[in-house]
Amino acid sequence: MQSGIAWVMAVLRSTLKAVRFWRPVVSRSLFRLSLGHWTVRSPSMSAYVIFQGDVTDEALYEEYKQLASSTVAAHGGSYIVRGGPWISLEGAEPASRTVVIRFDSIEAARTWYDSPQYEAARPIRQAASVGALYIVEA
Repeated sequence: MQSGIAWVMAVLRSTLKAVRFWRPVVSRSLFRLSLGHWTVRSPSMSAYVIFQGDVTDEALYEEYKQLASSTVAAHGGSYIVRGGPWISLEGAEPASRTVVIRFDSIEAARTWYDSPQYEAARPIRQAASVGALYIVEA
């Protein structure tokens, strides 16, 4: 009888160790399907919308900045980099303008980009500049 109780206690102990190990791992990570394979994603990952380009019409770009600023704030984003001087360390010189906007998630960044408010500002940016706009998850 004593050996049966010892066996049950050993099984319970090993089960509790496994639960203690995996619980924080699972609770800190979310699994999602991305590009055909499983990736692990932390729920606290930020997303950055990055624009790199050259402004071709300063007056029109100023109008865009006014419209875009209010849409970024309304969707919980914040500007990290907004133009400013740069120093080239390696490779080709970057575009004349770099803008980096931080959002809480890639979904929040995409919601901002697809919003009716930003949809009104987007053609102004496209007319006032040439460049690339993309989202990076960090």
